[in-house]
Amino acid sequence: MKKLPQNNIVGSLFIDEYEAKAIERIRKFAKLAKSIHVTVEVGFSGGKDSIVLLDLVKRSGIDFVAVFNYAFEDPDVVNFIKTEYPEVIIQKKNTSYFQLIKEKGFFPESSMRYCCDYFKENSENATITGVRRYESKGRKGRKVFTANKTFYRTNKEFDVFSAECSSVYKGEIQLKPIVDWNDNEVWLYIKKNRLPYPKLYNEAQRRCGCMMCPLATLNSNLYYFKKYPNLLSFAKHISEFSDLTIHKTGVTYTPEQFLFCWLNHFEEPSERWKKAINSIYNRNMF
Repeated sequence: MKKLPQNNIVGSLFIDEYEAKAIERIRKFAKLAKSIHVTVEVGFSGGKDSIVLLDLVKRSGIDFVAVFNYAFEDPDVVNFIKTEYPEVIIQKKNTSYFQLIKEKGFFPESSMRYCCDYFKENSENATITGVRRYESKGRKGRKVFTANKTFYRTNKEFDVFSAECSSVYKGEIQLKPIVDWNDNEVWLYIKKNRLPYPKLYNEAQRRCGCMMCPLATLNSNLYYFKKYPNLLSFAKHISEFSDLTIHKTGVTYTPEQFLFCWLNHFEEPSERWKKAINSIYNRNMF
């Protein structure tokens, strides 16, 4: 068993109750999915939350499929999934991450994350995800159960989730059974059940996602530039379809500089991060 990345994991008097509640939610959700004749699909990323989620779904005894939708993840994470969770179906789109950006003609950002729509959020099944409120401020208001407005109008069974429901404009039905768990409870469950997890968590990474994600912090993205320096070649393609100007400042950058401004949410990196970027490539990029 690898050493867990968090050294301050503490026991919880209520972890058994949290587990039982999550499994109860999963079983109720499976009944709803069966009533509308759709498959239950577990969204699996290889990250800590989806690892806990998959184990809970297995314990619930329901019928399901587990799917990993590849976008631009770390090859080590993909290999980890293939080795430790061979039951997970790995799906790849015909269009690559770079090709998608080139086709759109502009870069994805937090308010226009078309990459997530294309690679991750297009299932027609009843999906179960490991999204948690403690992950970010943007997820603080997430509910246990969501359904589109048509489902709400025609199905009253969603009342089994009481006030933990919300409606959305797209998709069918979705469950977030560990939405109210915190980080400690996630790692405690992994430790308790001796579940394998990617080594990147032992390397001070807090998330498991795409290698160049505009929703992540620049610090998180720099981890992959240190690990795979050839990612900088992506900048060579940027000049093919971008004017390399940050429009809210009017400043024009080189392709390499623009790449890091984009990953810093279209802001020029601070002096601290400029030094970090320069040190990775041992040259003055900023």
